[in-house]
Amino acid sequence: MSQQRRIHHGSRHIAKHILVTRVAALALALCLYVCTPRDWAPQLHFSGHLARSSKHIRPCRSWSRRLILARCARTSATEDDLVSICAAALGLTDKGARIERLKVGNTNRLYKLAFGDKLCLVRVFGTNPALAFDRDTENFVYESLSEQRLVPLLLGKFDGGRIEEWLEGRPASVHECRTDAVSRQVAGQLARLHGFRSPRDLQDARSSAEPWGWATANKWLASAKSAAASESVRKCPEIAERVAALGLERVAVEASGLRERMDGWRLPLVFAHNDLSNTNLHLNSEIGVARLIDFEYGGSNYRGFDLATHLSHWAGGAIDGLYDDSSFPTTEDQMAFLKAYVEAASSCGDAVTIEALRREVNLATPLAHLVWGLWAVCTLPLALAAEPGRFSHIEYAERRLKAFFTSLRRWNSEL
Repeated sequence: MSQQRRIHHGSRHIAKHILVTRVAALALALCLYVCTPRDWAPQLHFSGHLARSSKHIRPCRSWSRRLILARCARTSATEDDLVSICAAALGLTDKGARIERLKVGNTNRLYKLAFGDKLCLVRVFGTNPALAFDRDTENFVYESLSEQRLVPLLLGKFDGGRIEEWLEGRPASVHECRTDAVSRQVAGQLARLHGFRSPRDLQDARSSAEPWGWATANKWLASAKSAAASESVRKCPEIAERVAALGLERVAVEASGLRERMDGWRLPLVFAHNDLSNTNLHLNSEIGVARLIDFEYGGSNYRGFDLATHLSHWAGGAIDGLYDDSSFPTTEDQMAFLKAYVEAASSCGDAVTIEALRREVNLATPLAHLVWGLWAVCTLPLALAAEPGRFSHIEYAERRLKAFFTSLRRWNSEL
């Protein structure tokens, strides 16, 4: 064989080897990407608002970087991995970044993440089969709310969580919720949230034949019965006895009767927060500003339910489970709050009276107690399997479902 032919043959062999190597690398990359668990596969998305508003933060478009992140996510979801994922999502370097786990949040893991002097909140979604969250829809809704400045700004998203604007402050206390300075802000923000008009595709995504309150009550009632029969509960005779005493079958019967009557009243439906406890109200006491946070339960629901849920948290229970129904705000206590709501709603073009709101609150209060009492039962098995904490799920279930029956009797006597 001539030297020229040997060179030509060798070149073809090298080219073939390079091609095979590239195909193998691509196949490996695709395998890593597909096999990465969905909860942590870092498919990065970037907020349009942030792209427009900041010259220093940009989306990551590096395919090789995504492969590195996929490999990290596949092996272990450490805090260092989370820093890398968020840095890539925000287009920042992770060198010198600091991350701190926050001691708040029932379902999600929350972190304070600092890139130099840039701070953000990282929300890693938790899972609970009994509650069945739709995280894709939640992110979709949150993005629309962020664009209208109704929630802390959305900075970026990744599969399994999102990155939000950092708010200085802390959760409000029950006492602070009752103060005029805070309650007026909350009422105004709820009125603006209830006036939220979503784009057509969002309306299609969130449209439902029934309000969030009833869709959730029906789902959680079935989950609560399963939780009551779970191995975790059966292993604790005292807890099992207390769960049995809740009378979930009777709860189901009373709930059915309540549903039939509420369906006939055509109560106003709005986009509602649905879980506005004092712990989901962020307060910066230095500047006196309160903000609504944690919208994972947001959806179309009765306006009265949203108002009743928040007012019920003036009676405590969000931190320790020790809800006190005797502290539920009286009509007189509610007046300043409802007046502030009416004023804010009016500025948004929604004409409503204090009397109408009081009626809506009274009619929806039993449903609010029902939903959050069932929530406590649904989450009881996981709570029993975890380290004991300050919040008592069984205590909260007992007190909320007792308040359900009490408010139902009061409700029936006034109709």
